[in-house]
Amino acid sequence: HQARDFLAPVDPVALNIPDYPTVITHPMDLGTVEQRLDRKEYTDAGGFVRDMRLVWSNAITYNPVGTPVHAAAAALSAEFEKRLLATIEPAFAGPTGDQPRPAPAPPAP
Repeated sequence: HQARDFLAPVDPVALNIPDYPTVITHPMDLGTVEQRLDRKEYTDAGGFVRDMRLVWSNAITYNPVGTPVHAAAAALSAEFEKRLLATIEPAFAGPTGDQPRPAPAPPAP
C-alpha cells in the first residue's frame, strides 16, 4: 500500500500543489521507471538506480517530515537501498563469499 502514491506522475493541478514544478524540477514515478524498463531505455543499472532514488528523494523533498507520503518515501527508500546492497554486495565478496577482495598490488617500480 505504501507505493500507491508513487505509481503515477504527480498531478499538481489535481492535487492543488501549484508550486510542485518549481520545487521538483526532475519529477519521477514508479510508472515511468516501469515504462523505461519495459522499453529497455536503461543502458545500465546506474540509470535505473538513479531514477528509483529520484522517486524517493522528490517525495521526501516536497512532503514535510511527519506526513504519510514523506514517511512512505523514507521507508521505501530504505528498503530499496537494503535490497540494492544485498544484490550488489556478493559481487564484491571474496572467493569464499565472506571476505572482501584484496586491493590490487601497485605496479612494480
